[in-house]
Amino acid sequence: VAPLTVRALRFTSTGAQTLGVNQSTLGTITPVFEYSTDGQTWTSWDVTTTLPFGNGTDLYIRGSNTILAAAGNNYTNFTFSTNSPVYCYGNVMHLYDYTQDLTSFPYSTSSRGLKYLFANCTALVRPPSLLATVLSDYCYYYMFHNCASLVFIPKLYNISYSGGSCLDYMFDGCTLIKMSETEDSEYNNECSINTKSSTFIYSSQS
Repeated sequence: VAPLTVRALRFTSTGAQTLGVNQSTLGTITPVFEYSTDGQTWTSWDVTTTLPFGNGTDLYIRGSNTILAAAGNNYTNFTFSTNSPVYCYGNVMHLYDYTQDLTSFPYSTSSRGLKYLFANCTALVRPPSLLATVLSDYCYYYMFHNCASLVFIPKLYNISYSGGSCLDYMFDGCTLIKMSETEDSEYNNECSINTKSSTFIYSSQS
């Protein structure tokens, strides 16, 4: 088991699963990722291939990137090959730079953050942590679009941004999650977005 200090995303599944990247949405984007099965020995990942995990074997992914999504229809979109439930742990910013814990998105006039990163990943049950506090234009735009198995929402505390569309449609199509501004016995999981001066409470319908 890798130490908790490993800077990477960790993917687990109870059944056979693979992680890939949707080639049709990349355009000119060339993600630079490494993978590991123990969090210690790393190998460069050619994102035209898929990586197996699950059935007791974890998969770790880390990166060195300045742009993972651009203006228009070019973005990095993860894919899973089976319906086996996927749980993702770790700080998603380690897809940008695994040597540090970034608190803001790398700035570029064409960068669009992590838009559509997990779009249509219907096997995803648990998302990674979103620990950036300074957001950029479109950084989480449609990030979990149609994640129909998602039952957890990452907390967004102390965030700030000057751009637009940062959180637009972030959970669009996540049919197992309902949100409210009032807490009760059903809506009892906190998801704070304090720049909106609200604390949203969500209910998982699993």
